[in-house]
Amino acid sequence: MYIYLIMITLKIFLNVGFSINDVVVKWGMDKKVVRNLLKEKFRISDKSNNVTMNDNDVKLKEHVDEVFKQEFGESLEDWLAKNVTKDLKLEKTNLDEYKNYDNSQNFFHIEYDEKDTLMGIRVHQGIIISIENTTFSFKDDIQKVKKLLSKFSSQVVKTGNYRYEYDDLKIIIADENAMGGEENNTKLSLFCFSSK
Repeated sequence: MYIYLIMITLKIFLNVGFSINDVVVKWGMDKKVVRNLLKEKFRISDKSNNVTMNDNDVKLKEHVDEVFKQEFGESLEDWLAKNVTKDLKLEKTNLDEYKNYDNSQNFFHIEYDEKDTLMGIRVHQGIIISIENTTFSFKDDIQKVKKLLSKFSSQVVKTGNYRYEYDDLKIIIADENAMGGEENNTKLSLFCFSSK
């Protein structure tokens, strides 16, 4: 008996965006459009909100936001920031968290800017990453990934133990050590790609 572990693929399109299992999203796309294209449950990820949302939840939240804007002329988050004690430090939600996307074992965040437009992806596990004809995964050692990325850029800056930034590619990679995981585990543990 064979057990196959199916992994999804993240294809990187430098300076354009990315695709997840052939679902293409481009920098600057509206949050609602991205969520609709990905067609999966996600969790709004921030310090104050840990709610798993389905399509109906998102539609209800969007409806409440729209009514609030019509009634008060600004978003609920903006109104709270102006009118609620600053000690609460309410943060606008900018990350959607996906676990086990497309029935595969993985974990990643989609990041949006203050205008709710797509600006990045943070992958933590279970995804094959492809840039042109170069492929790597979270089973690979950070030094191997660094060497593979050197095909696209020699402008790498070490920003901590086993954490590297490629400013021209807008990519950050880190291993388990850098992420506070197992000591001496140098497997890729974080891959970030952004528009900025």
